[in-house]
Amino acid sequence: MKRAFNYYFIVSKDTGEITVEQKRINNAFMENRSAIIKLVTKATSGYGNWDRFRNRCMLILEKALILKSTRMTEALK
Repeated sequence: MKRAFNYYFIVSKDTGEITVEQKRINNAFMENRSAIIKLVTKATSGYGNWDRFRNRCMLILEKALILKSTRMTEALK
């Protein structure tokens, strides 16, 4: 099984030292967003107006992102 890695470089501001790190790539983030949009569609029984549907999805996705970042910040304290 092949594993996909995303290589990225970190340059230290103080020493100028370059380190290379790798991070596994997966599509869990996009799958989660897709599931949230499907739930919005089911809960509303369909929107007749595209702009309202888009705005509703953007609002819910933004709230989820803020909640997640708040939880991560609290966990680091």
